[in-house]
Amino acid sequence: MARVKPKNTITNRTQAETAMSRLSQIDRQSADWDIKEANAVAVVREQFAAIRKDNRCALLVERTLLIKELQTWAEADSATWGRKTLETPFGKLGFRVSQPAVVLVKKAARSFKAALELLQTRLPEFVRTVAEI
Repeated sequence: MARVKPKNTITNRTQAETAMSRLSQIDRQSADWDIKEANAVAVVREQFAAIRKDNRCALLVERTLLIKELQTWAEADSATWGRKTLETPFGKLGFRVSQPAVVLVKKAARSFKAALELLQTRLPEFVRTVAEI
């Protein structure tokens, strides 16, 4: 919008009141447009609320299943990729395998010390012992 300089045509009280009246009309018209816009948006949101409610859950389930299928496929097929990232027309599929790590499951043991004791008694082949002098 171009910059407009005021012409300073208000020279008396009547002109000032006329200008204030016009400002009030402009503010009312702007507020009326805002209210009409908000009402129209509310109507559209109500129309689509049922559609979103019915379909969103199904879409999220389908999305989760597709992600799991992609992960399974990537684990099986990543050896044939030239790089660790596969570029498709719809995005990039990055496949990184982290080193195996011990994760504490609170249901099995409350602390790493308790988990180590359980492993030593039940699965000693998974516990490393270091001989020191």
